[in-house]
Amino acid sequence: MKKVVFLFFVFISVLSNAQSFFNVNRNVNHYLSDSAIKGDAGSTRPVKANNNIDGTPFLFNNWITTGVLETKDGKVFELNEINYDAKLDQMVVKISKDSIFSFNSGIIHKVVINTKVFKRYLDPELNRNSFYEVISESNEMSLLKRSIKKIRQGSVNPMTKVKLTSDSFITNEDYFLFVNGELKKQILSKRKFLKIFDTKSTQIKEFINTNDLSIRKDNDLKKIFNYYDAI
Repeated sequence: MKKVVFLFFVFISVLSNAQSFFNVNRNVNHYLSDSAIKGDAGSTRPVKANNNIDGTPFLFNNWITTGVLETKDGKVFELNEINYDAKLDQMVVKISKDSIFSFNSGIIHKVVINTKVFKRYLDPELNRNSFYEVISESNEMSLLKRSIKKIRQGSVNPMTKVKLTSDSFITNEDYFLFVNGELKKQILSKRKFLKIFDTKSTQIKEFINTNDLSIRKDNDLKKIFNYYDAI
């Protein structure tokens, strides 16, 4: 009897996973079948194991995600198991255990993954459009965050040339203001941060201190910019 119950739960688990993959494939197929997108949708590639590298190139550490992809012509696609490849600067969705689909970034207007919103802006350093997380957005100015994953080489014994520590993915995060159609990189020190708000800097400083906010936390930054827009 215990064996039967165990097999039943195994069956349910397998069925659930299969249903999850089916939903993803169905929504990706919907995306691919759109007449305005067909032929310029993106490409499928294998998921590399990166067994010799600690960490992951993806922004979200697991694939338990839900998202919405909106194209530049206003079409909206709901997707499960969507992620951001922060090494290649690509939005991707898992379509099988070993494969992911990379979306053509050029047709994307906006992507929402869980609670994070991403849009593409012209990167002033790389001189190309890249994905940025929108921390706060308004007509006057928006605060954006760019996350890039890079591989940090592990240490090597100089005598034997044997690797002592593994290579690992590290995340570099930079903040930008989008003002008058241009991105400006920001150093989040408190003194420089307050200068952003010009004549309202005193009110912003008081708001930060009263509410015990930190400019090192994205949720607090969102509160600060929302308050600025309201005063």
